Amino acid sequence: MHIGAHCSIAGGLHKSIQRILDIGGNTLQIFSGNPRGWKKNKLEKKDIALFKKLRKKNNIGPVAIHTTYLINIASRKATLRKKSVTALKDELERADFIGADFLVLHPGSYTQTTKKEGIKNIKESLQSLFSDNDYSTQLLLENTAGAGKTIGSDFNTLIDIKDAVSKKIGFCIDTAHAFGAGIKIKNILSHPISENTFLVHINDSKIEFGSHRDRHENIGKGEIGKKNFKAMVKHPAWKNKPFILETPGGDQNFAADIKTLKSLRN
Repeated sequence: MHIGAHCSIAGGLHKSIQRILDIGGNTLQIFSGNPRGWKKNKLEKKDIALFKKLRKKNNIGPVAIHTTYLINIASRKATLRKKSVTALKDELERADFIGADFLVLHPGSYTQTTKKEGIKNIKESLQSLFSDNDYSTQLLLENTAGAGKTIGSDFNTLIDIKDAVSKKIGFCIDTAHAFGAGIKIKNILSHPISENTFLVHINDSKIEFGSHRDRHENIGKGEIGKKNFKAMVKHPAWKNKPFILETPGGDQNFAADIKTLKSLRN
């Protein structure tokens, strides 16, 4: 079972490997820099080399990187879209440098325009990104809870974006986001999006079904419940996907959630 959590890189990229081992995980997600800033510190070759060495030694994988939250390729503002595409290109290059398998991206929001125009902006932004560049790291679009004017709460919209852009794009499904968007676990498991879902953010939800709000809870302590998570981790098409926790409470709670999910698999 591939299960882990989003880990800090404080003290160096390589520190995340020990952190994931300490909580009993074997896969992880990180930020490659400040998640709330455009500018990122330079990646040190020695740190990356040590990261790769420790990852190989401890058989950790896959490794995912989450992009900065500032990127918005759906925006009506051309300057922000251009800045976002540049930042996304940099994120992919950094992910390649690190040797990450996946880069997770929130599709964006369509403030001051229509949803149709926002989706068009996403497609054109991604098409420009992939037209002249080839990356080893696979870009994954993450579903959203549907708050405000965010795009991505509808699985069919995500599939439409992928089909219009590149076969290289896949999906990261967040269970709490889907629940907030009004999608039951059983409907996640049966949806065609499963075919190109390569990473799962496995989170319970503090918020009720269909609320269009995003507040994560520890496994089995929220509105989704252990029964639904058991169905996911035992489902033939989903049980071997990598599961990443983004639940609250830090490393101690991550360790407890990993134990809970492993017990549900048995």
